[in-house]
Amino acid sequence: MKRIVVDKVPIFGVQTIENLMKHGVILCGSPKTVRDQLEANAVEWGFDTHLGVFHFGTLPRDLTERSLRLFASEVAPHLRHVNETASSSVDQAPTHAAG
Repeated sequence: MKRIVVDKVPIFGVQTIENLMKHGVILCGSPKTVRDQLEANAVEWGFDTHLGVFHFGTLPRDLTERSLRLFASEVAPHLRHVNETASSSVDQAPTHAAG
């Protein structure tokens, strides 16, 4: 079986926490900080869906639950307008007849 060679240099450079945070790959901080980062990424990168990972490494269960609850109550509700903006721009896009 042949191994597939994968580029060893990630798109955002060296994978340090600082570098990944700088490029918006890892979001952390207060609920406001995370809201601001997600909104900026959504606008800059043009996405309206986010997949969060709230448990990683050896993070204890109580801290994982706290992060998830904070996200659900203090982050997600404040980002609904981002999806509405993305949806309205798609709805307004011109359509072309095939053929």
